[in-house]
Formats: sequence, structure tokens, C-alpha cells
Amino acid sequence: MKQIVIIITVLILFSCSAFKSSNPRIKNSDKIGDTTIQDTFDFERDRENFQMEIYTRLDGLLSDDIRDIKLDENKVWLLCTNGIIVFNKDTGRIVNYAYSNKAPGFNSFLHDGEYVYLSAERGIYGFNKIDKKYHTIVYDVTIVPSLVEYGRIFLGADRRGNIYLFKEKNLFNVTNVGHPLDLVRGFDDDIYFADQNAVYKMTGDLKLEKILAHGPNHITDFLIKDEIFFVANHSLIQYLPGDRKAVNIVAFHEKIFITFLFYSEEKEGLYIGTTQGMGYYDMIEKEYIPLLTQHKVKEAFINCLKEEDNILWIGTKTSGFVKYTALPSKIVYK
Repeated sequence: MKQIVIIITVLILFSCSAFKSSNPRIKNSDKIGDTTIQDTFDFERDRENFQMEIYTRLDGLLSDDIRDIKLDENKVWLLCTNGIIVFNKDTGRIVNYAYSNKAPGFNSFLHDGEYVYLSAERGIYGFNKIDKKYHTIVYDVTIVPSLVEYGRIFLGADRRGNIYLFKEKNLFNVTNVGHPLDLVRGFDDDIYFADQNAVYKMTGDLKLEKILAHGPNHITDFLIKDEIFFVANHSLIQYLPGDRKAVNIVAFHEKIFITFLFYSEEKEGLYIGTTQGMGYYDMIEKEYIPLLTQHKVKEAFINCLKEEDNILWIGTKTSGFVKYTALPSKIVYK
């Protein structure tokens, strides 16, 4: 009889702890200690003290393949290959704006007031936030990921080396740089391009100046903050212009590929997305810290990320999007 009472008591305690959250979307919420000296929010140093909510097609998303994210006051704008999803932060309401024809393969977007511009596998498109309609700006070309602001207009590029200048429904100019392009990025009001083995800075006359060459290795992403960080093969590499050498700072297993880089202005570090999760590179301590792994999100192929206060908004390839919230850490002085 005594053993039965003990077993029942254990089961009750387990059920109370296992179902402490009233939100069915919360996948992990760790208990906060009672003794508090100071509250801090730190994704990196206290990475087990977090709350994670996962939203998928079962919650109403147009697709589970989230390619890009933009934050706009109380809304999160999500891009999938066949349309736009708007998530209301306050109410949790999800609104889908599907592209009506054959999916153009959207891969990134850029917001400008009432307009959203989208790069795609088959062109450049616009979306009017007022009438909720799509229109075509450039058709039947493969636009490389990312669109950037260029003065008072916008810029995109295709894989054949053409650079397009446009605004709203108007295409103003097309120029060819003479070789294929794979990426375009904007950093600190400057515009940069990359092909498989080099990074270029665009000059005022729409010419490209080579600032980094990396032999036969395939450059798949890059980021410029005082120094150049780029992805080649399975490694994150830092280029030191003064020494003219490249140094591997994070290297993954041959089956893991880096999918994106995101620089945190607040933390002055790099978030690194991969085909099997996400981590943070502390640029001061020179340390890589895993954050989101496959045991937390099934098939954690990370596409994109945006940072907002103590929240990371994360887009995945097959598991929808994740709201990753750091909870207050309790620091106790002995």
C-alpha cells in the first residue's frame, strides 16, 4: 500500500511539472530559481534558460519553408517560396498572402513603406501592402538572394551578372558586370557582391572592385563588419586584410553546411545558421556556442534569423518559424 501511494505521488508531481504551460506551442520552458540578485537576458551564456514556441502549417502557416524574416512594429513578416505570411505578435493571428500563379520561388524580401520587394528564382516582384496584390518587375531571370537599397531606389542582381535598379513597378536600369554573381549584400551604406571565389565592392559608377579572392573554394555567404567574414565549404573564415590571410574560426563536420550569417549589433557577435541547427560566435572570447540543435527542433535546417530585445525570430526550411525567448537568468552571489 505504501509503495502505491509513493508511485501515485511521483506521477502527480511529474504531471504538474510536465504540463505547467497553458500555451500548447511552448516546446521548452525551464523553471526559474527563487533566489534573485540580478536579472539578465543572455542567449549565449545561459542557453538552457529559454522558452521556445514553434509555428508550422498546423498553426495556419502557408508553408513550413521560411526563407526570410522582417520585423515591423507588432508584426513579423515571413517569406516562403510561394508568398508572404504576417504574424501578429500581440494576438498570434496568422494571415497568408499566397502568390496566385505558379510559385516563383521567393528567396528574400525588402520593405519600403507600403511596398515589399521580393527576389525570386524567376524574377523580381513587388507586393502592395494596401491592396495586397503582387506585380512583376523583372521576369524570367534567376535573382540571387537579397535585395538592397541604393540611394532612393533598389538594387538586385541575377546569376548572369546583370544588376537591376528599380522602384515600385518601374525598372530604371540594367547593367552587366561581365561575370556571374551569386550574392548581393548591403553593409553600412555600401553594396557588395560575391561569386564563387571572390567578394566585390560596388563603386559609384556601378563597377565592381575585387576586395577578396579565395581560390577555388565556393563562397556561399559573407558579412562585413570592419573585417570580412565569409563561408566556404563547411567553415566560417575571417579575412585579415592587413596580413592578407584567411583564418578558419569555426569549422563544422563535412555533413553540416552553413546556411546564413547574422551580425548582432547589440552583442557584437555572429549568429550562424546551419543545416543542423544554429549557434553563436563570440567575437571577443573567440568561442562558438551551440544554441538551437536538432533535439530542440526536428530537422533544424535554419534559413534566417532576426533579433529583437530578448527574442530571436528564426526561420527554418522544414519546421516553420521559431520564437526563441531568453528568460531572466538568476545570478546568485555567494
